[in-house]
Amino acid sequence: MSELTEKIYSLLEGWCDDEIGEAGTSGWYGLIQGKITPEELLDLDPELELDTEDLEYLDANIGYILSVDSQGFQDVMEYEVEVELQQAWDTLLDECQEFEGPQEGDLVTEDHIHVYQGHKLVLETTPDTFNQDVEAYMEAKQYWPTVWFSDDHGGQRHIVLGG
Repeated sequence: MSELTEKIYSLLEGWCDDEIGEAGTSGWYGLIQGKITPEELLDLDPELELDTEDLEYLDANIGYILSVDSQGFQDVMEYEVEVELQQAWDTLLDECQEFEGPQEGDLVTEDHIHVYQGHKLVLETTPDTFNQDVEAYMEAKQYWPTVWFSDDHGGQRHIVLGG
């Protein structure tokens, strides 16, 4: 990390628009959307000295993703294009959710027949009509949780319904 990105990390770690993950497991990520102005950084650290290269760096970027991995390494990823920032964030959301497994409200099956939400059986189906039946259930409830398969070894994977 450059001296400026180190400063950005240390000054803005608590200033994120969104956060996901945990440093000790999947890694921690913080999203900062929008340009960071020199004035904002100077408000946080009046002693900060910014040179022309630093000002160009700030002006070029429209967002940042801060991160800490499981070994404590910090990083700042900068983005000049909003779509690329959003795509990178969406990818991290998927990865962290996959790592963390089912969350409260998600649907889980162990056999593609019985579908549970929490500990409550909410749907019985058949393996042949599983995807269609789960999609119909979600449509009827107007609620679209993540769907998971939990195997007999404790592994869990996200099911993509494809509807």
